[in-house]
Amino acid sequence: MKGNVTNTVPELKAFKRAPLLGLSQWENGNLTTHLAEKKDTNGAFFLVEAMLAPGTEPPPHVRTREDELFYVLEGGFDVHVGKEGFKVDKGECVFLPRLKPHAFVIRSPRLQVLALFTPAGFEEAFRGMSTPAQRLELPIGAITYSTGDLKQQHNDSVSTVRAS
Repeated sequence: MKGNVTNTVPELKAFKRAPLLGLSQWENGNLTTHLAEKKDTNGAFFLVEAMLAPGTEPPPHVRTREDELFYVLEGGFDVHVGKEGFKVDKGECVFLPRLKPHAFVIRSPRLQVLALFTPAGFEEAFRGMSTPAQRLELPIGAITYSTGDLKQQHNDSVSTVRAS
């Protein structure tokens, strides 16, 4: 099958990344670090490490484009997907299929997860509602979903929130 190979897809390059300030941002009281983006994976997936605290959870929402998978590095949370509920703790993962309404509640003082979105592209929504992190810690005094007067806005992929 040597003759069937085409060069229409850019060649991917191997890389290594870790949480760094240049890759990290604060978003609605959370710290997120983009580890692999659309440009790195030819659009296959987006991988983000996120640190969250109770009260920073987004409102219930539906992704119309991406499937999500969360792997817990620290802490625990309760995840609601459609009519199902999952208690997810350190060392466990949960899969959230697109088009299923979902929400979560953090049960620990801090939650740290790896979040995989497929296909890639959702990183642009994160960028649109974040600011560069000043340190690799949760922001202090940030407006969050639960403390701010936030309105939901929709695009073709996700419910987002903006301060009104």
